[in-house]
Amino acid sequence: MKENTIKQLIQDFHNTPLPIPKIRALNSPLDTKKILSIVGPRRAGKTTYCFSLIQQLIQSGKPLSHILYINFEDERLDQTTEELDCIVQQYQILYPEIHLQDCTFIFDEIQNIPLWERFVRRIYDHTCKNIIVTGSNAKALSKDIATSLRGRTLSYEILPLSFKEYLEFLGSTTTPRTTTEIAKVQNHLNTYLIYGGFPETVEFDPHLKIKILQEYFEVMMYRDIGERAGISQSSLLRFFLKRSFSSNTKSYSINKIYHDLKSAGYKIGKNSLYELAELCKQAYVFFTVPKYTQKIANIELGEKKIFAIDNGILTALGLLAPTEVGKQMEQVVFLESYKRYGGNLFFDANGYECDLLVGEWDSIHTAIQITQTLEDPSVKKREIKGLLSACKKTHLNEGLLLTLHEEATFTEDGVTIQVKPLWKWLLNTPH
Repeated sequence: MKENTIKQLIQDFHNTPLPIPKIRALNSPLDTKKILSIVGPRRAGKTTYCFSLIQQLIQSGKPLSHILYINFEDERLDQTTEELDCIVQQYQILYPEIHLQDCTFIFDEIQNIPLWERFVRRIYDHTCKNIIVTGSNAKALSKDIATSLRGRTLSYEILPLSFKEYLEFLGSTTTPRTTTEIAKVQNHLNTYLIYGGFPETVEFDPHLKIKILQEYFEVMMYRDIGERAGISQSSLLRFFLKRSFSSNTKSYSINKIYHDLKSAGYKIGKNSLYELAELCKQAYVFFTVPKYTQKIANIELGEKKIFAIDNGILTALGLLAPTEVGKQMEQVVFLESYKRYGGNLFFDANGYECDLLVGEWDSIHTAIQITQTLEDPSVKKREIKGLLSACKKTHLNEGLLLTLHEEATFTEDGVTIQVKPLWKWLLNTPH
């Protein structure tokens, strides 16, 4: 019976020692009387973050019995709407003396349940204001929240580890000062560029990292994309995703992928591919960045670049070689910029390319160029020209050029160019 299963899940949570989670940079408040919504890709640390919030609640004086945690990816659950009401009923049967308004409800991966948002709204309006929900699909959560929970939520994103978090997970310093400390940080950066920042993989050897990341890809492909798109043909999905990932940090064209699929014998409409790409973005499989143009109406329909959720996935699929350091760097800079600035990112390409522009369309505040090294004079000339072009176009008098090791500041054509090692920028090191 589902009642017994749910009761067992609640008792298991209250009788099992809590894991000791590692701290993430995200700092979400627990006393706002708003529904806390935590979204992000699979295996990025949402569940672990929930346990850190549980630890905070306990430290503030709330008994564990006053916290109800359910992970809806548990295979013992039927994932039906009827189960939602049963959860609260069984909790009350177990703890009849506890007033529900004093509890905290944590529903992990709740987007799997039909009509979940109506249930959460009813609980919020009539039972308890302390609710945390997590999900691996940004659009599903945000759409449902916008329609049914408007004004009642605060939303936060958890993505794979930033480089600073990565160092903290390893117990390494994030403020290196000595030559030895800097060398260790740079060595860790080399590994981070190749294998990425999914938390579970940090302390494993390369062979296990690859195996785990390949499993992540399979789950993303089947659960987050295939099931939601209603596509059972795994070979088509695999072709589409690998073809998309192969364009990482480059211009992304659904039209080209459509013709490639057609040539390979797959039958799928172009509109269906656009919908599939949208599902991938909703599930945090990849992101797209529009080309900057001085006509805002052209941005949505114009050229776009694609970035994967993590370098490690690309490495595990054989789509990013350890020698492709420039691509690795650009991917990492995109993800860090996304975390710092949200979706206000563009790229510029008009003869010369500038990798990232940060800001609103009409008020760009940062231009970033990324290259492994400036040792080759032709590379240096090309990268500086692309940066200068973007700065002129967006009325900036300063540009940032990130490399692996070089550091300098100089002025060219009225624009101050700061050359900075990637590790310093990632760690927000001022000097």
